[in-house]
Amino acid sequence: MAAKARKKPRPVVSGLVVLVLVAVSGHLTLELREREGTGVTEVVDAGVLDGTRGIGGAPGDEGGESWFRLENPARSVLRDADGRVRAVLTDGARTATLTGPARTFEEPAPASSGVSTTDWVRLMPEPWRKGAEKEKWFTQWYARYKDSEEDDLFAAVFRYAAGAPREKDGRGVVRAGGGLPRTADAVARSEEGVDVLPLTGVSPDHRPSAIDRLQPGDRVFFELDPRSEGRLDHMGMVLGYDAEGHLLFVSGREGLDGPAVGGPGGVFRLDGDGHYARALRSAKRL
Repeated sequence: MAAKARKKPRPVVSGLVVLVLVAVSGHLTLELREREGTGVTEVVDAGVLDGTRGIGGAPGDEGGESWFRLENPARSVLRDADGRVRAVLTDGARTATLTGPARTFEEPAPASSGVSTTDWVRLMPEPWRKGAEKEKWFTQWYARYKDSEEDDLFAAVFRYAAGAPREKDGRGVVRAGGGLPRTADAVARSEEGVDVLPLTGVSPDHRPSAIDRLQPGDRVFFELDPRSEGRLDHMGMVLGYDAEGHLLFVSGREGLDGPAVGGPGGVFRLDGDGHYARALRSAKRL
């Protein structure tokens, strides 16, 4: 499994990043959504709360960039002068989705699947909050990463593909600490981050009715084993859309050392009525 992108400096990835992004004991699938030209994948189930031209020294001052507030979940969106999304930052979450150069993450076998994306998912030093675009910590962070090609969370995950050092247990969980719960069930039920698809139960009747609030970097949680006795037993991370328009997630796969986008049973998809789509129960933005 490899990403078709030039080698870039690899900053130290915190335990939080690795645990949350690579600590996946599930599988991967993402759902088909429309893209708004080139840039961050647009979230469609949302209404505009307000929009303001960049002010007060915020990064939106230059180049005609503008900040907007959206709901479901509450978040700030930065658009350029042509209306293209440059960044999506969700209240209460540390992961930010930025626009960057296109990359392809693919797996030639056995699933023969992959995703080409301009989404770069990065970890902010603090959880996002309304108005943070004017704060010093964010302006400094954004100035560093807005055009950066340093490894992001996707790149960190794919470094743990097949053949990576054995830092994972049998379920594909990286032993990296970071203060997050160890199991998929505990992470899903924790107060960390923002519930994008709230957990209402683990039975088949509790499958989310719509998943168009998901965006790249979101963690998705599954009940794949009926013997789990009311617990969520797998976790993955939304990756993006494949060439056929299916939303894929990346996750651990039994029998391989590291994350994958598919297995002997097919590609890890969140849309449709496949095995993983039917097992989806909730999602968080951490």
